[in-house]
Amino acid sequence: MSKVAAKEDLTPAERDELIVLMEQVQSGSTWANGIADGPTGISGAVIKTGSGNIIQDETGMKFYNDAILTGWIQLDGDFFIGSDLSSADTTTFSLFSNAQTYNGEAMTAGSVLFGSNSALKSNMLWDPATGRTNFRGGTTVQAYVGTDGVIYWGGGVGYLNTSGISIDASTSPLDTRAYKFLDPSDNVIGGLYGYYSDTDNFITIYDLGTTGKSSSVSLQSRCPDGKVAAISLNAQNTSATKNAQITLRADDEGADTSSILLTATTGGIKLTTIDNTGISLTAGGYVNEFSTDGTFAGNSDTAVPTEKAVVTYVAAQIAAAPSGGGNLSRGLLGI
Repeated sequence: MSKVAAKEDLTPAERDELIVLMEQVQSGSTWANGIADGPTGISGAVIKTGSGNIIQDETGMKFYNDAILTGWIQLDGDFFIGSDLSSADTTTFSLFSNAQTYNGEAMTAGSVLFGSNSALKSNMLWDPATGRTNFRGGTTVQAYVGTDGVIYWGGGVGYLNTSGISIDASTSPLDTRAYKFLDPSDNVIGGLYGYYSDTDNFITIYDLGTTGKSSSVSLQSRCPDGKVAAISLNAQNTSATKNAQITLRADDEGADTSSILLTATTGGIKLTTIDNTGISLTAGGYVNEFSTDGTFAGNSDTAVPTEKAVVTYVAAQIAAAPSGGGNLSRGLLGI
């Protein structure tokens, strides 16, 4: 082609090649008519291959799948790719070299959109105005990659960086809910809920008043040989029982060797071991009862009498002593 433009002689092989090329060009194209005038005469060229898959015209270069426009490189630098560019929902990639409105949204020059920005469509937008990559639903940002490379969500409260996943309450104003996975205001069954404020810091695991459900937290140290040390908190709500339990547990390969269970129920508070043997200190026997029996009939090593039980027993023994004096040995007490 350069020889033709310079009006140089062609070899026989070059002439044959030129004939083939000219046959592929439409007889009425501007390119075909402008070749004799040299490169400066080629203007607004139209190139087609096959059944018209590629067209270059005054708007840029267009790529077609039969009659469907699937790619478009515009002369102003914009670039679009998709299965059908007639709709934003079937356009996969959009590069906006110039500021413009696309599918109802104002795009900053240099923006790159992956997917559709229509409502109820997920998409990702590189926004040069903020230097962030936004993860969105429609045009609503739900999470983003910040300029520091950290992934943020929840208005910046939650983030993922080289240290792992964090929920940072300090990024929110005081007396404001800092984080939640689920909470009662969302009308859900249960979840994890937390606050950070100048007077309160807490995390709550709950169920939403559902009968027959329970909530629990367990901190465990588990060894490969099966030994476990654990602290468990459990709240239970059934039609017959409403209680809260704290369990301190150490077991040896599945057998409870040292456990304490503190239970608050509608009937009071009970402190026992899981195997119901009672409570003991490092020395002495187990205690499993505060006895109110004023007769001391059980004569037990596992029961501790109340003041009233002792007074009742002693008074009964004194009343039974003979009025004339002397020694009396009666029951468990000698007078």
